[in-house]
Amino acid sequence: MDALDLDLFVPGMFVLVGSIFVVSGIRSTATWLSFRKRAVRCVGLVTDVRAEWNSGNSDRSGHYIYYPVLAFQTNDGKEVQTVAGNGMSPPRYHAGQQVTVTYDAADPLQAYAGKGTSVGVMTVVFMLAGAVAATFGVSMLIGNGALADLIGRL
Repeated sequence: MDALDLDLFVPGMFVLVGSIFVVSGIRSTATWLSFRKRAVRCVGLVTDVRAEWNSGNSDRSGHYIYYPVLAFQTNDGKEVQTVAGNGMSPPRYHAGQQVTVTYDAADPLQAYAGKGTSVGVMTVVFMLAGAVAATFGVSMLIGNGALADLIGRL
């Protein structure tokens, strides 16, 4: 591997991974905004909290994410019990706690504890982190002259 290959590889990985984060963030944000248009709020009850192990990169670096189990009645009177789509670590809710539930009117099993705004915020954070990484990669390509060398080869 010559110097130009390394000068392209590392910044190229920043650009690639950052771009994937941006595209994923845009898709997640679009999905979230679509959900918000259909969303209805009501009062519900946390009946249980389920812990799910998130191993991260290895078993040693993992942690638990806590998902509240919600029981609520839709505006049309249907009784629903579902696991919330927004898990937290540390847990924010406990069994027996009354909460605002935000659910999809077309599919009430798709529900979030609270207003669910943390889901939307996290997609934006994900997208911004990707934009920073991609911008860093592009600036590395420009700064080390690899982009000019590559264009000169074409």
